[in-house]
Amino acid sequence: TATTSVTILAGEVATTEIPGLRLLTLSPNPTAGQFDLTLELESAAELFVVLQDLTGRILEKTAVENVAEGSWRFDLSGYPAGVYFCKIQVGGGFAALRVVKM
Repeated sequence: TATTSVTILAGEVATTEIPGLRLLTLSPNPTAGQFDLTLELESAAELFVVLQDLTGRILEKTAVENVAEGSWRFDLSGYPAGVYFCKIQVGGGFAALRVVKM
């Protein structure tokens, strides 16, 4: 049995187990605009990331095939201060992380 270490540097809102997840970070949080999402999996999988505002409006979507690790930068500079959600789906697993823009 492999040991999994998960660090979430954001307010976790909802989650189900993401198969093979080793690392998931979102920083800085709070942010002045830009933040990075970093992910590491035991094996390559398809990744979906959706950035939404409080009303559920989709601000950005990212889909990456066959990824085992990576880092993606998102920019909230063009949006007002407030709370946003970064939703990550890998395989049958899901995480929703709260992002605060100051």
